Amino acid sequence: MRRNFTLLELAVVFSIIMLVIGLTLPRLGKLPSGVTLRNNVDKVRKLFLTGQLRAVATGQEQSIRYAQSTFALQGGTGDTLLLPSSVRIAFSGISAGDDDAVMFRVSPGREVCGPGKIIFAMEKHAWAMTFSALTGDIAITEQDPDKQ
Repeated sequence: MRRNFTLLELAVVFSIIMLVIGLTLPRLGKLPSGVTLRNNVDKVRKLFLTGQLRAVATGQEQSIRYAQSTFALQGGTGDTLLLPSSVRIAFSGISAGDDDAVMFRVSPGREVCGPGKIIFAMEKHAWAMTFSALTGDIAITEQDPDKQ
């Protein structure tokens, strides 16, 4: 004997499926804060490396500026990176009142003038970007945000 589903049973199952989709869909579109932060740190690294390449190619010093009021980093040729306002940046050399301050200078020989370490933090995540002043090498490591 074959049993057919009633319209009420189909409506209940459809409602449950729609409820599950409605609860999970918003979370799928939003990246976790740790992934978002790491992506932004990688973008800063790319901006810095672009400055290094331009310094070597043109033979002229390149600078990267940071505007605290707009959360923007700007390279020497106008490359701009807007950071989310939820990303906190901590480094030496720029006081809270400075806006549009030079964060780094890169010479044609790849030497770096700027803070040796920058901490990027967002919610419960933190990443440190460390620079070698002589070689211009960059290391990115995950940090404990409570120990900053």
